Amino acid sequence: MNQGAKQLIKDIFVFSMGTVMTKLIQFLLMPLYTSSLTTEAYGAAELVNNLAEFFYPILTLSAFEAVLRFLVGKEYGEKTIATAGLKLMILSAGGGIVLFSLIDYPYTTQLFWITYTYALKTMLSFFVRGKGYSKLFASSGIINAICLAGFSVLFLVIADFGTNGYLYAIGLSYLCTSVYLIAAGKIYRDIDLRIRCRPALAEMLRFSAPLILYNIGYWLINMSGRYVLLLFTSYSVVGMYIAVMKISSVINMFQQALYAALQLNNSRMFSHKEREKYYSDIFNAYAVIALTAGGWILCFSPILVKFTLKNEFYAGHIYIPVVLLTALIECIFSFYKTLYTACKKTRRALPSMVIGTLVNLLLCMMFVPMLEIWGVVLASLISTLFQIIYRIWDVRHFVRMKVCWVRLIPGFVGIGVQTVLLTTSWNQTILPAVIAICLTVYFFFAYFRGLLQSLIKSGALHVRSGKQNIKING
Repeated sequence: MNQGAKQLIKDIFVFSMGTVMTKLIQFLLMPLYTSSLTTEAYGAAELVNNLAEFFYPILTLSAFEAVLRFLVGKEYGEKTIATAGLKLMILSAGGGIVLFSLIDYPYTTQLFWITYTYALKTMLSFFVRGKGYSKLFASSGIINAICLAGFSVLFLVIADFGTNGYLYAIGLSYLCTSVYLIAAGKIYRDIDLRIRCRPALAEMLRFSAPLILYNIGYWLINMSGRYVLLLFTSYSVVGMYIAVMKISSVINMFQQALYAALQLNNSRMFSHKEREKYYSDIFNAYAVIALTAGGWILCFSPILVKFTLKNEFYAGHIYIPVVLLTALIECIFSFYKTLYTACKKTRRALPSMVIGTLVNLLLCMMFVPMLEIWGVVLASLISTLFQIIYRIWDVRHFVRMKVCWVRLIPGFVGIGVQTVLLTTSWNQTILPAVIAICLTVYFFFAYFRGLLQSLIKSGALHVRSGKQNIKING
């Protein structure tokens, strides 16, 4: 168990280095985007990018998830899985050409370009993660961000290509990252077209098939609001909303690193006899850290907004606190999502996604005509809460986790109050900062002191009576 925790901390550190650097560069690019593009041009470009995220799990059958899980589980050899993944990508590209040729859309070529460069990068990234190349996976994120920055400056500032320049910069950054992963990870050595990989591919697809619907649902929850917004408003409003959502990358950058590490580590610990205690301890500590960090991020959000949202985009600052709250909640409870793949219960992940998708679409259609951007923001928050409630109930059927709700709920209440204050005229006061400080102090005494006491009771820390020295076991 100690080894598992040590490996998790190591993975979190490595993934965080890559993810934080990646998101930091993307965050720094926001002033470039919001000053080089109009809200209309930015909205049109991002909608194409979002459509690519919708198509790629369908066209690749979400096999990238199976590549990671089966490499960790070692059911098949690395060459078998790599070859199966390559053959699937080739067949998928052929099907994609046929599909996109039938779509009547102004940006069809760009859509195909981004869909398959992103699909290739994702498949390769999951492969190196499954092989245990955590540092390579993290560094590939940095390479992607640096390339995105370079191509963005080239196509938006120097060449002034507008929407097309933004889209080609994204695709080229994905392609460069894929080349880096293939070369640095020597993935070409794992490809052997003579290997018979049909049985492995069939089992991998049985695992990943339910995740196709899951990923579609995930896209609908996160992206469908943009298209509903476009239905009732304009590209300009959509562009402002997307720019606002980009601010949540401050939280997402940690969420992605933690999710990647937890997904890998929870899969490794699946066969351990004390896995339930391990999962419980990790989640409680993870939630405490996330709530504390989230309080401080919310506290400094007005400063982040002034730095990132330029010109006409700045009007969207009012939505930032609720957007960050939603991202924080999703970040904390993404832990439950990793348990579905770790325990190979991918089919059970579908109902929560269906619930979240239906609630989100229904509320968007109800709220957007009256509230516009506020309608999408509130629909996203409510649908996320519905999903989380279901997952907490459902995961109990195959993993008995002991969550310290008594200690965590006050933290959630504090974050909620802080969000309300920042959304109203109170955002210029010192109260949000006071709440952030109180959250930090509360969790230190309520959780970490309790953790120390439990270690003393369990005998992990022994104090010899009558002596000054302390002996620590393991």
